[in-house]
This record gives sequence, structure tokens and C-alpha cells, in this order.
Amino acid sequence: MKVLRHILVFGATCFATCVLHAQPILSESGWTVERIFSVDDPSKLQYIASDVTSGALFVHELTRIGGAIGSRIHRLEADGTSRLIDQFDGPDVVQDMAFDPLSRTLHMTRGEEVTGNYTLRMIDEFGVFIEEPDLPEESWGLAIDPSGALHASFINLGEVGRYNPGDDTFTTLHSIPSLTIRQMEFAEDGTLFLSAGDIHRIDTDGTTTRFIGSGGGVALGDESLFTSGFGVEIRRVSLDGSSITTFATGHLGINGLSFFGDDTLYVSDRQDLWKYTLVPEPSGCLVLLMSLPLLLRFREKETGRNQSRSARWLASNCR
Repeated sequence: MKVLRHILVFGATCFATCVLHAQPILSESGWTVERIFSVDDPSKLQYIASDVTSGALFVHELTRIGGAIGSRIHRLEADGTSRLIDQFDGPDVVQDMAFDPLSRTLHMTRGEEVTGNYTLRMIDEFGVFIEEPDLPEESWGLAIDPSGALHASFINLGEVGRYNPGDDTFTTLHSIPSLTIRQMEFAEDGTLFLSAGDIHRIDTDGTTTRFIGSGGGVALGDESLFTSGFGVEIRRVSLDGSSITTFATGHLGINGLSFFGDDTLYVSDRQDLWKYTLVPEPSGCLVLLMSLPLLLRFREKETGRNQSRSARWLASNCR
């Protein structure tokens, strides 16, 4: 029995280290994936916000220490270094984040049904506290529109409101009581995509349509909408909704999706933060330049002067 127990413990350890932290599997070519940040179990990485100006990434960690929960905000730099910039204990945990590159402010919704306390916490990009006004209702979604205005979704009201920084109020823009709105994101043209069990789309004229079924978080990039399917896979959806394909599988519990530009997708999955990077295709000129030594090898009659002239021509015309 003792030997069997050791075998079971060994098997469970191997499963935890080799399976639970296994690398996701890409279903599309032309991308790479790597783990760039991790925390220890039972903590979990959840929401993500990015700063397109500095290249920094903000990641929320839900902590569990001795039965008590709390929140930590990590700032990850473009060079891979990270530091803790904000933390707080108690039941009022973070429920979404959005970074405003103009005011250099990280916004976080906080709240807990038991306490009935819902707030909008604001810190600067390095963690300096700004303010934390009350929210009118529980919010699980933040997004910044193309004009730079902050919006929040109110889960129990089915509403989306624009934040008024002068008096810390919200102006209701969309009211859809039948929806339990969670995360959301704006497209460049102002179209709003909502995660509410299914993914819904609100056009700039206010028309609301069901976009696709069974979607998780939402992220826009590479001319597509990316969403999580049942927390274990990432789906790519064309912006007109006509095409849905599997982008990657093998995740364990996706909590957050965020695009940085059009070529980098960040995904928080339990204790790990994954980075998907689009590999640029070599241009025709680059291929020609790479082939130059081979081409010149078969031009034995060409003088050194002519070879140099050819190389200079290619370099000046293939930039």
C-alpha cells in the first residue's frame, strides 16, 4: 500500500507539473506562443490591460492566503521585468480593468455582493493612488472608446454607461435589461462588442444584435474578434460574424484576453500569462536579399565592382 501511495503521489505531481502547465496548442500557422509570467497556486491571474504607448502590461492577480482573498496589480515591462504596483485585501476584489493612455490612468472596478460596496479605483501607471469613487451598481466590464471616454457595464441592470469624470457619474448609453453584461471592447469605428453569455454587437446607431453564441471575454485585433470558448480554447471570429475558427486549444481556464496592437495577444489562464505573437511574413525584397549570395555564386563572370553595385541597388530599393 505504501508503494501504491508513492506511485499515486508521483503521478499526481507529474500531472500537475506536466499537464496543468502544458503549453497551449496553436491551431493557426504563423503565430508563436510562450509563457511570460506566472503566479503560485491557489492564486489566479485574471484581468489584463495594456499601454500601447510604453508597451507595459497590467495584470490582476486574485490572491488566496489562508482562506482570505485579495488583489494584486502587476506591471510587466516590454523587456520582461515585472513589479507589484498595487494591492489590497478583503472581499472587494477587482472585476475588470482598463488603461487610459491619454491620462495615464489605470481604472479598476471593485465590488462584492455581500458588502454591496462597488467602486471605481484609479491609480496612475506606476501605482500612485488617484481616487476611488462609488459606482451606482456592480460592474464587471470596462472599456475605452476611440475618443478616450471610459465606459462601464452594469451587470444587474443590463446597461452601459459613459463615465463623467467631473462629478463621477455615468450617463446611460445603452440599456438592454435582458443581458447580463460582463466584459466589453470597442472597435476603432466605435462598434461595441459585449460578452453576456453570448457575444453581442452594438453598432454606432445603437442597433443591438446577437453576434455569436457561447463566448467568454472579448479582444479585438488582427482584423478579428477573439473570444474564449468554455475557458479552454480561443476562437477567431470575423468582424462580420460570417467565419468562426479555432485559434488555439489546450487552455485550462481562460480569465482574460487583451490585444497589444494587431500582432500580440495576451491570455491569462489560471496561474499563467501567455503571449501569442504573429510572426511577420518575409517580404519579396527580404527573400531576394537573403538569396543574394546564392545568386552571385552563379554569376562568376560578373566583376567585383558589378556585384557591389547589385548589392547596393537591392539594399536601396528593398527598404
